[in-house]
Amino acid sequence: MNNHKGLLISLGSFLLILSGCATDESIDYETPVELAPMAKVSEPSESHGTNQGKPQMEQRISKEGALETWKVSGGAVDGCQWTGEGWFSPAVSWKNCRNGSTGSQTVTKSGEIWPLVVGKTVSYDVKGSDQKYNWTDTRECVVNAAVHVTVETQKIPAYEVVCKDEWNTRTWYVSPDLKRTIKFKKRHKKRGLESHWIADLK
Repeated sequence: MNNHKGLLISLGSFLLILSGCATDESIDYETPVELAPMAKVSEPSESHGTNQGKPQMEQRISKEGALETWKVSGGAVDGCQWTGEGWFSPAVSWKNCRNGSTGSQTVTKSGEIWPLVVGKTVSYDVKGSDQKYNWTDTRECVVNAAVHVTVETQKIPAYEVVCKDEWNTRTWYVSPDLKRTIKFKKRHKKRGLESHWIADLK
């Protein structure tokens, strides 16, 4: 009986995962795609796109060693500025971000996700503070799948990289051919979808 119960739980979890995937019709998990390993590259110094339907640009305004500083123009976090190692790593500092948040955190990395290959992982232990709170957390990232992503009228092969911490799930869709993120989603455990960024490929 316990085995049947376990089977039902596993089946329920599997169906839940499938239903979650089906909510975004731009992501094709069914069509087979083979991607070569993607080495780490610098992201474009400017990325134009829309975030939940509103125009938004992210611009790298400085770079010092491994740390890059970025600023957002447009959208719900217009004026937000953060510094970090880029890609999937948590920021080490930020200001004027969501709800006016300004803060900093130490980041300790374990593992190596580059070059991107399905199944590779990395984790980041963080200890931070802002105007209101102090916290510790861990962001766990995995190259979850190779998929096709529809952006505008193009169907683009990409790696799906999923990063989870205590409160958020962040998902990047990274194109090895374009060497950039073409889609990004952030979902908060309580507040739901907070960011749905789609690149402007024109």
